[in-house]
Amino acid sequence: MIYISLDTNFLNVSKYKNLEKFELNSNFYEMYDLSKNKACIDKCEVLLPELVYRELLQHEMEAYRKVYDTVRQYAMQLKDLFSFNFRYTPEEYEIELRRRADQYLTEEKIETLPVCKDSQFTNILETSIKKLPPFEGVKGKADKGFKDAVIWFSLIDYAKEHPADYIFVTEDNIFQDYENKKWLYNFFEENTGQKITFYKCTEEVRQNIIEFSEESGLREVEIAVQEKEWEIYDNDRVMINTVWTLPVVKAVDLDKEPRALKYINSCIRNYYEDVKDEWIDWKQELGKMIDGEKEPYSDGIGFEILLNQASILCIRFSRYRYTGGWHGLPIWNIMTFDLSTGRQLELKDVMNLPEDRILELAARRLKEEQAICKNTNRSPYIMEDFTLEYYHNSRELKWFVDPEGVHIYFDVYEAASYSEGFIDILLSDRIYKKQGEGKSLLKLEKRKELEYAIR
Repeated sequence: MIYISLDTNFLNVSKYKNLEKFELNSNFYEMYDLSKNKACIDKCEVLLPELVYRELLQHEMEAYRKVYDTVRQYAMQLKDLFSFNFRYTPEEYEIELRRRADQYLTEEKIETLPVCKDSQFTNILETSIKKLPPFEGVKGKADKGFKDAVIWFSLIDYAKEHPADYIFVTEDNIFQDYENKKWLYNFFEENTGQKITFYKCTEEVRQNIIEFSEESGLREVEIAVQEKEWEIYDNDRVMINTVWTLPVVKAVDLDKEPRALKYINSCIRNYYEDVKDEWIDWKQELGKMIDGEKEPYSDGIGFEILLNQASILCIRFSRYRYTGGWHGLPIWNIMTFDLSTGRQLELKDVMNLPEDRILELAARRLKEEQAICKNTNRSPYIMEDFTLEYYHNSRELKWFVDPEGVHIYFDVYEAASYSEGFIDILLSDRIYKKQGEGKSLLKLEKRKELEYAIR
């Protein structure tokens, strides 16, 4: 997977030809078309920084106001010769422009790069004071480059959660200077674990995409097992001990590791590192919490391969965290990957339904299972008053896929008592078609060799 982020100067519109619509410049459309190239499907995505988006809207607003004021001035001078009315006042135009812009981004499925978290602004301030890139450095003024810095740290926040290769397209000289570029490259890798490349024109990006555009062709992978054990001490006392079993994904009968697998293994490592950091962050509080306990706290993680065929790899990480009391807390974390690209799949990627219909189906299946539990006293018993009404869309659902179909699952305590454990609701073609629906529930057009056991 490659994410392409675009700087403001690369997207500036010098002249708005049609003020009735939201407009991006030709650079964006060239980049967007390149990302949607047939050879690059599911591998390349353009990120429109939210800050850039807001700035472009502001520029277009200013252009409208300038035209509005000019025409209004002439209209007043010629009011005895003809009458003239604007469809929108500047205030009304701003509302309409934002509506059309949001609609355009939605229809074209253009992803925005969210503005960085509030905590990053401390780093931006520190970077400014020290006159480090992307600010202009010791020869320039430290406050020149604020918007560049916001986009830069926004990209860092995004990359922490989306393992991939990154491209930043900008015409700013600060990103082209060799020493600055080297410093920014190292800073990005140290803070995200990902790699970034800086380009200033479409053609440079095109060459990089062509190099990346070949699919891995992997339909399944081998899984090696790596065990890790570590302890956290406080004054020679063991506070936390852990035993983790880590999967390492390897290509079958391939000498060279495909880039897609590098992303997958990177994502897995990041998960384990995040858990480790979580405990380290808690270390201060743990000293108070652990007093009086006979046993140190523990945190074990194992894994299970739920699906490894048809270019889909679904891994369930089962974590058991003990922090005192009668019992620990079991936790699931599930990752589903496309082996051809390394991209993590979303529920909408494997289900042949609109997002709102997925949520409807899950709610319907939940009620059916609750009715069965009530009438038969079946275990695991799902609480009658548990509902999905607080879920806003299908992206909030937790799920996994296996040879039976897609499972929507609920954490311990979420839908049932602790003793009942995790609850999962099966969504499958067998159940779906039985209810009178015509088309297949699962998106399997590109994965025909995947035979679901219950179909």
